[in-house]
Amino acid sequence: MRIITILRNLVGRRNRSGLTHAGREYLSRARAGASSRVLRSGRLRTPSQYQYPSTKMGAYIPYESRALAADLIHLYELSPKVKEYYSWGPRFEYRYRGSKGKLIWTSTIPDFVFVETNRVVLVEI
Repeated sequence: MRIITILRNLVGRRNRSGLTHAGREYLSRARAGASSRVLRSGRLRTPSQYQYPSTKMGAYIPYESRALAADLIHLYELSPKVKEYYSWGPRFEYRYRGSKGKLIWTSTIPDFVFVETNRVVLVEI
């Protein structure tokens, strides 16, 4: 269960915001645009394939997948629960137990970071 482990690291011992110190730092980096993801498009390196004009965020939101990501952005753009969202949050490391019980450490860059009224959601499409 990778998601449970990730969220436990971000919301373990909480303060009034509901996030741990590490979770607050991660969200601060996401808000500052600290993503390290760059798409490769043939020989060219481009920051994004597509741009969604977000009225909620007051900016264009870059995304990769026209089918899945655009629908997800549109859904969260219209949701009253979502206060803010960012594409390609900062890289983070996490651990989980593999099928043979071995502890595995890995890292990822989530496709989206959504800040809802009562939680922070990291989405990997």
